[in-house]
Amino acid sequence: MPAGFTPAATGLLRQAGVTRVLADPVVGYTGPFEPTAAPAYVRLHGNPRIYYSRYTPERMDEVRAWLARHPASWCILDNTASGAATANALELLGLELPDHAASPERSER
Repeated sequence: MPAGFTPAATGLLRQAGVTRVLADPVVGYTGPFEPTAAPAYVRLHGNPRIYYSRYTPERMDEVRAWLARHPASWCILDNTASGAATANALELLGLELPDHAASPERSER
């Protein structure tokens, strides 16, 4: 486990009130994410292809539910290279996509 994700490091971040990012794809830690300060910070880069891949509506439902349990938190969608972030943002808000919105296949180009 990298030094920044040990229990001691997590405790130090909490004590100092420093927010550790919940990033997807996950790099550096395993297991459930532990917010270190409020608000929690979520950054979604696209998965499996970083910056390009569109998340499924089901994944956005999971993220929305997590954010609802951490109400002061915020989320950045960084899968912008293909334009997928816009559709995912609408899904995260629980809004329907218009019929002319990009399909997941299109967002992979």
